[in-house]
Amino acid sequence: MVQIEEVADTFGEVNFGYLGPLNFIVLMFNFGIMLGHTLAPLGFSYVCFAEMDGCEGFVLEIHHGGKFVEVGNGQHKYVGGEVHWPERLDPDQTSCVELNTFAWRLGYRQPPVLYWFKHPYLPWYIPVKDNNDAMMMIETLPKNRIVVIYFVSGGVRRAEEAVAELVLDNYVELIGLK
Repeated sequence: MVQIEEVADTFGEVNFGYLGPLNFIVLMFNFGIMLGHTLAPLGFSYVCFAEMDGCEGFVLEIHHGGKFVEVGNGQHKYVGGEVHWPERLDPDQTSCVELNTFAWRLGYRQPPVLYWFKHPYLPWYIPVKDNNDAMMMIETLPKNRIVVIYFVSGGVRRAEEAVAELVLDNYVELIGLK
């Protein structure tokens, strides 16, 4: 699996705050499908979006399918699972509804899905229970404009069902029925 640090080694120094003169850069790894600008849960694992030149967008790094384990001294670590980067997001549109939508698109159909935000400047995870927590998560946006969040629970992942729905939604949109 490709890690962010390996991306930097492969493409030279990668600074997600500013990547160069282009206005929009997409790096896609673990080849697969991307349906329009929607999240295709089985299609890809590593997509990094970056906006430059003063854009206020940010990247949401979603860890899911794993679990938290205690590593000692009251500290926890998320292990296992997958990582997805959905499309570039607008900080003003971020809410629990959006997080629920991403969980649904990833195939998590049984509530509750619990969201934990990795604070960029503190050594702990913070639960995201409501829109106020979601806004606090955005207020602590680091310079690299990547917000790391962990999905826990949600029952058994129904990824094939989620992909089938995305294909149907994109087809309906393509032929103009939406």
